[in-house]
Amino acid sequence: MIIAALVVSIVAAAGSIGAVGYARRSARSAETAAGAAEKTAALDAERRHSELTPEFEFVLTTGGTASATRAS
Repeated sequence: MIIAALVVSIVAAAGSIGAVGYARRSARSAETAAGAAEKTAALDAERRHSELTPEFEFVLTTGGTASATRAS
């Protein structure tokens, strides 16, 4: 009976150690994923900003000649 209790407590301790290791690995993965999501959000915001930036084309006429100037 004592040996069975010892085996159960050793298995429980090993399970606890495994759970701690898994939790640490999971936390590290969550940090990595958060960093990647932040970079992706920044790239998407930059892309969206450039897509929404208006482009104008002006035609100036001076002295009978026309010149086209593109502003961005």
